[in-house]
Amino acid sequence: MRQLVLNVMNDIDYFELLGLPRQFDLNLQDVEANYLRRSRDNHPDYHQNSSSLDQQTSLQIASRLNEAYRILKEPFSRAEYLLTRLGGPPVSEVKEMPQEFLSETLELRMQLEELKDLKDQAGLDQLENDLLQRKKKMLQEVGKLFGESSVGDHLRTIRQKLNALKYVQGLIRDLRDI
Repeated sequence: MRQLVLNVMNDIDYFELLGLPRQFDLNLQDVEANYLRRSRDNHPDYHQNSSSLDQQTSLQIASRLNEAYRILKEPFSRAEYLLTRLGGPPVSEVKEMPQEFLSETLELRMQLEELKDLKDQAGLDQLENDLLQRKKKMLQEVGKLFGESSVGDHLRTIRQKLNALKYVQGLIRDLRDI
């Protein structure tokens, strides 16, 4: 526990904290298993009879483990986090989306509004399914870029794809809020 404490205090990488390779493609069962094992070992309830410093440290570790799990279990947040760890540009620096996607954004929004106005549930369901498939494909593209040995050359492209993906996720959210 002492080594884990030192790492937590030194702003450890979430991949390292959960004992996972620093990569986009992860086995979600491994993410969960590692999280549960480390959470169990460091849970504050197991340190109730320890010194107040050990209790505080245990609480900090548990909090960081929870945050690491929350971020790494979800592909979009994992991609955002990994991009940051690799020195990629933040969204505030690169706000644009891939050019091919820009031409479609207005059309997608208009289609959504039209289907809402018509109360066309079948059309809305189909649009949601299409957007979910698109999200899956976009995540695969991002994963492929992260997997390349020259990933450093693609950080700006990854940022642009994540920007577009965020827009698609927003459309899916809007569809579900209807």
